[in-house]
Amino acid sequence: MSIYGAAKGSSSSSTVVVVVIVVVVVVIVVVVVVVEVVVVVVVVVVVVVIVVVVVVVVVVVVVVEVLNIFWWLNDSSSSSCSGSSSSSFRGSKYILVA
Repeated sequence: MSIYGAAKGSSSSSTVVVVVIVVVVVVIVVVVVVVEVVVVVVVVVVVVVIVVVVVVVVVVVVVVEVLNIFWWLNDSSSSSCSGSSSSSFRGSKYILVA
């Protein structure tokens, strides 16, 4: 009886040690996986924010440039209609007179 009890006790203590080791390993693996998932999510969020900022800046620059071009074309066409064509016409008159 005492040998069986001693054997049973030693096997249960070794079982407890194995269970504790398995639990510790599982906890470590779960913590590592959770940390990796959090890091990946943070990196993805940072990359998405950077891409959105770059796209917004590019869109704003393109819109401003297009508006500038339209404004410049509108301004130059209105000035060319009134003054530039007449001055070039006058220039040709001066060339013809000379």
